[in-house]
Amino acid sequence: MSSYDRCDACAKIHQMDQRYDRCGEDFFVDFDQDRRAWAVDLRRDGHDHRTYVEPDDMDACMDGRSCFGLGVELSQLQDTADRRPVGGWMQSVQYAHKPCK
Repeated sequence: MSSYDRCDACAKIHQMDQRYDRCGEDFFVDFDQDRRAWAVDLRRDGHDHRTYVEPDDMDACMDGRSCFGLGVELSQLQDTADRRPVGGWMQSVQYAHKPCK
């Protein structure tokens, strides 16, 4: 993993797609040690939708080489959230992190 943290990743995601507005409120990013991947959660209508981003894809984007892999994951996450009916199946997830500024 490179020398960036979840707040740096949040800022990059917001820069790429303005629909990801407030990190720690509308969307969340954290490294999942068990899956060894970055977890990106999008909260919409009280429900959370999650995708996992491979470390190599996040590293490439954060290092300015290529944001293709991250962009594909974000697009699919938005599409999933758009297709879920209000009152969908995912439970709300509790986050321990404070919002990034």
